Amino acid sequence: MWLVLSYSVLFISLLVSYFTIDFAVADVFTNAVILSLVFIVSSVAFLRSRRKNFFLSFELFFFIIFFLVTYTFPLMAINEDDLLLLVDISPYLINKSLYLSTIGFVSYLLGASLMSHPFREESRELSYDLDQFDFTRLAYLFNRITVVFVVLFFLVDGATFVVRYSNETTEVSGGYVLPYVRVLAIISTVIEFSRLAQMKCDSLKLTLKNISVFYLLNMSLLMPFFLIIGYRSEFLVLALTVFVVYALLIKPINKGLVFALVFAGFWVMSLMKYFRGFNDVDVNELQGDGAFTLIGLFSEFYIPSSTLYEFVQYVEANGPTYGSNILLHVLAFIPFLQSVVVRLFGLDVTSSEYLTSSDFISNYILGEDRSWGLGTHVIGDLYYTFGFPGVIILMFLMGLLVSFMTERIIYRKQFKLILMMFFVVAISQSFFFSRVEYFRPIRDLGLLFWVMIIVKYAVGFRYRVGQPAKKEADE
Repeated sequence: MWLVLSYSVLFISLLVSYFTIDFAVADVFTNAVILSLVFIVSSVAFLRSRRKNFFLSFELFFFIIFFLVTYTFPLMAINEDDLLLLVDISPYLINKSLYLSTIGFVSYLLGASLMSHPFREESRELSYDLDQFDFTRLAYLFNRITVVFVVLFFLVDGATFVVRYSNETTEVSGGYVLPYVRVLAIISTVIEFSRLAQMKCDSLKLTLKNISVFYLLNMSLLMPFFLIIGYRSEFLVLALTVFVVYALLIKPINKGLVFALVFAGFWVMSLMKYFRGFNDVDVNELQGDGAFTLIGLFSEFYIPSSTLYEFVQYVEANGPTYGSNILLHVLAFIPFLQSVVVRLFGLDVTSSEYLTSSDFISNYILGEDRSWGLGTHVIGDLYYTFGFPGVIILMFLMGLLVSFMTERIIYRKQFKLILMMFFVVAISQSFFFSRVEYFRPIRDLGLLFWVMIIVKYAVGFRYRVGQPAKKEADE
């Protein structure tokens, strides 16, 4: 209860400051230091109290990247060339954006702490009830279906992504099969490791000995491909999926190893940007003074900051969209509903009011003839969509939702297959959640949901009453 009360007092204090401080004259660096310390103390308190026994949580990765895309520019590069940001900035915009982001973050913590409890030692004795599902049959099915889609991906999209993420151009259409491959890879990972856990594989050695060759083939093709071409988001989604599911179902991963992986991953992902470029931008100008300087390593996090400042300025002048820009994202939960609604109502999807926040802000800053995109900032996305109330309410609801799933899956050990997969999708996208649209995961969640519903009623994935659990390995 003390945590909830502390966050409530902090939230009210930040609200008062937001409406009373003169952002135009307040010192940017001082505010950045104060608010970043507020962020660090409050996030560490949450992790220690609510995620003590589950360190590979959504919050760990979300908190790290949120800090980087929100506070590093005013802390490290406020005196650098404004071209790092691609937009004109002012103390007013930076100060207001800092407070807006911190309020949204504390709102997330408030929702998350309300829905969760401090770690209870008795939860260590609980375990997942895996014997209710026929994971041998499910793994056999999904590992082979995924192989088919992986082959289709390389035939249809492979060359497209090689060109898109090369130094030649990013103005290439494609990616038609990728969403299906990503979702099938997540489904097959959860099911394959559940099968291994059902077989009592409780170590890396036993896992490698009994893992399906089809599953291993799929991941061995996809992950190196995304890493080599520099498609960091897709590589991290798959890598986090594997690590998190292994830690959940096979064997917990040591905290020291987690920190080492996060640190090494940050350096690798930061340096990867120097192996690809854009045909109309001076990459050295964007990336700072060099690959091994602090400015260079953190420079890509200044771009989400620039979109946040621009969103704040735009909304003050024009007001929020009140949801028109998220319409297509929300409709994507049901396959083909986007196309039906667009054709039925004659919507012009190229109109700025229906563009996602990342597409809109990229066009707004770079022009419509751009050949690359800027991404977005989750707080800027919410502010652009629903204004100040949307930032508070939707970040609060996100905290409630993530903690709801964490409580049931991690601490109560309730194994509900679709909920487990939703939870894994959330964690797998946590690394980039701060830099994308709030509603972006809806498409993956919808596709996953309908695939599992179809399989449930067409094939079935529970054991029949009295049917013995099969423990054979899927070779």
